[in-house]
Amino acid sequence: MNNIFDIIIVGAGPAGAFLAYKLSKIGLRILVLEKNITPKRKVCGEYLCPLGVELLRREGLEREIIGEFLPLSGMLIVTASDTRVNTSFPFQEKYHGVSVNRQIFDENIITLAKRSGAEFKTGVEVRKITQQSDRWIVETNQGSFITNVVVGADGRGSVVSKAFQNDIPNTGKRVALHVLVHNKDKNLRRGEMHIFDNGAYIGVNPTGEKEVNFSLVLDAEDLRKLGSPFEALNYYLEKSPNLKSRFPRFLEEDKISTAFPIQHQTRSIIPCRNVVLIGDAAGFVDPLTGEGMYNAMLSASLLAKEIIRDSEKSLKITKQVFTNYQKQYSKVLRQKILLNRLFQLLIRRPRLVELVASYLLKKQARADIFIGIIGNIYSPIKGILKLILNLRSAQ
Repeated sequence: MNNIFDIIIVGAGPAGAFLAYKLSKIGLRILVLEKNITPKRKVCGEYLCPLGVELLRREGLEREIIGEFLPLSGMLIVTASDTRVNTSFPFQEKYHGVSVNRQIFDENIITLAKRSGAEFKTGVEVRKITQQSDRWIVETNQGSFITNVVVGADGRGSVVSKAFQNDIPNTGKRVALHVLVHNKDKNLRRGEMHIFDNGAYIGVNPTGEKEVNFSLVLDAEDLRKLGSPFEALNYYLEKSPNLKSRFPRFLEEDKISTAFPIQHQTRSIIPCRNVVLIGDAAGFVDPLTGEGMYNAMLSASLLAKEIIRDSEKSLKITKQVFTNYQKQYSKVLRQKILLNRLFQLLIRRPRLVELVASYLLKKQARADIFIGIIGNIYSPIKGILKLILNLRSAQ
């Protein structure tokens, strides 16, 4: 029957489309259901970290997916007192980040997935997921589809996760504001992170020669007091001498996108038998380190690896696939989640931020190791050990 598939993936973002590409190549019948008609430019920093670039390079997809985008060589970190720490990614001959247009980035992966045989249906609203014997029935506004496995790749507010009461009630109170602006000068090939004394921060990502992805993350209560998104952006623009000198004030008619809440937690990435979550649907942390796209493709890659390995042994996808995926996912991402939480504590303590910045400024190698941790070039534990050894060697 035309409505029976090996795997149904809900969500055609980087996680869902990348998984569809990987699995359709081995002959599995894959259906991707997407609520939007076409990919959109979303509330996203539009930054792919160096290890994300390396992941695509290993797959032989660097040119096809990100070849048209400009590379980033490092990051500028600016503290509340205007201390500036310039960093470069370690191993420049091998590693660099990339700033992307998210709409084009998503389209490129979808094109590859379709070319490999995956089927896509857009404008689809998933209404119900029910079990029938050893299969799942996914009911939508465009009919019902039957599958052995359901993959939730539908981001924060995942309908797949919600269908199994798998979400943890959100206690996060952070809001992300996002707007595309034009720099009056030609952009440098560096990302920027501007940290304020109350824990708010602005990420500036050069997505073109003069176009800039400008993202502010702040507390929801802070936004309420300031009145509106454009007033909040202007308030923090005024607080930063660096940004104020480079960008005009925001106007009420500027197209500002908002995301709230920006955290998403789940009880399990395997909410039910033969149901699995990847990407932001599996859990999403405040994006201080700007690695959502990398985590999306990484989780898809980990799941695909287990399914492909299992398919070589059996015609059916076994329970062990999901057990192995869960173990690998936890192993790879646990350190990054803990590190992200540490950063969140750090940026709310201005004095500590200044101490860290002063420490990094004393030696360029320290600053580069630090950005290597954020860029996933070093694991958190390895990077912190390198910083400690660097401190000892300087004494």
